[in-house]
Amino acid sequence: MKFIFRILCLYTFGLLVATAAPAEERIWTGVNGKNFRGTFLTFEENRTKAVFITSTNQQLIISLENLIPADRDLLIPPAVVMPPAQAPAVANAGAPEGGEGFKKLPVANRGLIPTLKPKDFGASDYEALVDAIWIALLWWEKAGILEVPGRGDFEKRAEKLHEELSREISQGGRSSSTLEEGKQGIEAYFKDELEDTAGCRVKILKDKPTVPLIAGALTDRTAVVMKMSMTYDNGRDFSIAALLESLTPDGNFVFHVFGTRLNGTVKTAADGSQEWIITNRNAIPDYYREQGPRFFFNKDHWNGLLLMDPFVYATKGKPVPLPPEQPIKPAQPVTPIR
Repeated sequence: MKFIFRILCLYTFGLLVATAAPAEERIWTGVNGKNFRGTFLTFEENRTKAVFITSTNQQLIISLENLIPADRDLLIPPAVVMPPAQAPAVANAGAPEGGEGFKKLPVANRGLIPTLKPKDFGASDYEALVDAIWIALLWWEKAGILEVPGRGDFEKRAEKLHEELSREISQGGRSSSTLEEGKQGIEAYFKDELEDTAGCRVKILKDKPTVPLIAGALTDRTAVVMKMSMTYDNGRDFSIAALLESLTPDGNFVFHVFGTRLNGTVKTAADGSQEWIITNRNAIPDYYREQGPRFFFNKDHWNGLLLMDPFVYATKGKPVPLPPEQPIKPAQPVTPIR
C-alpha cells in the first residue's frame, strides 16, 4: 500500500511540475544503449532525476544525464536543462546518426504504430512480410519521421503504398516472401518513390538472435520486422511476419500481426528457439485463434529479423551516402538508481 500511495503522490506531483513531458508509455534509451519501456511520472532532486513506472509496475529513478539527448529533450527543453552559453558543442547536431546532410528526426513514438488491416486498404491477399513493412512505413508517417508520398488523404496513400510494396516484394501475390526479397523491395521502393527525399538502411539478422539482442535493436526509429513461425494445433507450420513494438531484456513483448496488437512473454529453450506466448489471445482474429496458433522464433530456416532505419536528407534533391552501420548491443535490464 505504501508503494501504491507513493506512486499516486508522484503521479499527482508530476502533473503539476511536468505537464509538458510525455504522459504515454514509451521506450526510453540510455546513453549506454540500454532501454526500458515506461511512463514518466515526475522529477526528483531539483529536476536532475526522472521517475518512471514501467509496464511491469516497477519504479525507476534515472539521472537525466544517463538518458540520450533526444529523451532528455522530451522531458525538459534544452534551454531549461542548461543555458545556451553552457551547452556543450555537438558536431553534426542536425542528425544524431547521419551527420551532415540529414535532417534531425524526432524519436519515434512506438505507441503510434497503427493497427490496420490490409484488406481495409484494398489488399486482396494476406502477405505477411509486405503487411509488416507496410505498417512500419505508416508508423514513421504517424510519428512525423517520413511522409508516405502520393496524393489524397492518409487512407488513399496507405492503399497506394501497399500496392507498391506488394509489387516490389511479393512479385505477383506470393504469400511467403523471404527476408532477402523484403530487403530488396524496401530498397527498390525508396529508390523509386523517395530517391530525392530519404534513404533507408536495411539489415537482415538471421543467426538466432537472443531476446536481449533483439531488444537492443529496438531503439529510436528502427523498425524491427520479425519473420516467425506459426504452428496450429493440427501441426501445420506457417511463416508469418510481425512488427515489433516493444521488448524487454527479460522477454515481455508487444508486436503487431494480423492487423492487431498482441502482447505476451518469450520462453527460450535450451537450443535457442523461442516461443512467443500470447497473453491477450482473444485479440487474435477468430480464423486464426480457433486453430490454436503458437508463435515461434529461431525455429525454422526462414526465421530472422529485418531492421529498417530511415534517414531524411537535409535538402530535397541532394541525397548523400548513408552513415556507417552501428553494431547492435544487447539490451540489459535497467537497475533503479537509489
